[in-house]
Amino acid sequence: MTIKGKILYVGVVLDKNWLGGEPIIAKDTIDKLRHLGYLVSTSYYNETTTINKNGKLNFLKIFSYSNLRSLYLISDKFNPAVKYYRKIIKKENPDVIIAQYDYDTSIIEAAKKENKKIIVYVHIWWPICPIITLYKYNKEICNGFLSNKCKECVLHQYNTITKSSKFVNKIASYALKMVAMLFVRNSNLRVKMKNRIKNLNFANSIVVYSNQMKNLFSLNGVREEKLSIIPNGVDCGEFTTAREQRQKIVLYAGGNGELKGYRFFIKIAENIKKTHPEVRFIAAGWFNGSDMNQKCIEYLGVIERKKLLELMSISRVTVVPSVWNEPFSMVTIESMASGTPVVAFDVGILKEIIGDGVGGFIVDVGDVKKATEKIIDLLTNDLLFMKISRNARQRVCEIYSNNRRIALLDNLIQNILKSDN
Repeated sequence: MTIKGKILYVGVVLDKNWLGGEPIIAKDTIDKLRHLGYLVSTSYYNETTTINKNGKLNFLKIFSYSNLRSLYLISDKFNPAVKYYRKIIKKENPDVIIAQYDYDTSIIEAAKKENKKIIVYVHIWWPICPIITLYKYNKEICNGFLSNKCKECVLHQYNTITKSSKFVNKIASYALKMVAMLFVRNSNLRVKMKNRIKNLNFANSIVVYSNQMKNLFSLNGVREEKLSIIPNGVDCGEFTTAREQRQKIVLYAGGNGELKGYRFFIKIAENIKKTHPEVRFIAAGWFNGSDMNQKCIEYLGVIERKKLLELMSISRVTVVPSVWNEPFSMVTIESMASGTPVVAFDVGILKEIIGDGVGGFIVDVGDVKKATEKIIDLLTNDLLFMKISRNARQRVCEIYSNNRRIALLDNLIQNILKSDN
């Protein structure tokens, strides 16, 4: 096989301890690029771990460089990650670097210093939001740091940093809050965020998931001509769509997080159980003991992806009640690939993926009544379910297939390798 180019693929997502859909995407991308004929080496720099091997919080590391940097008190130029990546780049000497899920510009700075071409995946809002969510302390969605005061959100983040009963955790948490309250300034945050955008613009290409992301980043200073839209994808052949085997199961896969809308899932389950007691509500993801006290919900905890896909294949509906600006949703496209309709709140990319009335239904954020009605329709109306189920799978297999995703990435890599800059 002809070698198409040498790639250095980097990002903390390559850490084997990282849970969620991101490692699956990264591994799949690496495997497929190798299959296409690229030589791919991998590396990552993890400066954020504050939990030791025994699962206990490392008190001293709380005040290490990485944590102070997260408080926006230390300049990015004093960054050991840049030094680490420069060493790796010199060793591997790649034709192009692909960076995925690093949440900062360390690898971009290193690539610039070593005069290497780089593609940066931006899958979340870190270039324009200090707390990476665009979800404000007053539970509103914003459009980035240029139009908002970020200090309140940052301080709120440290007010909720831990609910641990352990004394050492409480002391560390309190200290971080005090440092934040004393030193975080809106003016400092704006300078830091502008520097992130400046560094990001040194990349040869910046990959985002949707038009919404492209527009928001462009509005906040990212150079539009460098933004490429390559959405995530799935291999439709991995998914079972036996509609006749469906059970009256409503699935939620988001854990107990506020951003994922767990409290709304509880309300929906309680509403439907009153009139349809036969319906099962199943929740997958991370939950602590106090979260698992809803008798109407079956809790599975964190489960393997294979088991989750099997569960999707027998469910009648998947609920995605997210309240933040979802940049993407693997649960949504995996559910649709399984022929399982999705009922979701109208945030972020969800309407763009689902299409209201195509692969499921979109309702206003927090509209439990409307969400309940749409779910009941899909549970009780077989003709409607069959129609939406077919549409959902067809939509994902056409727009969000891995074949399309890798073809777009391959084309982008080749264009960059051929370019002079």
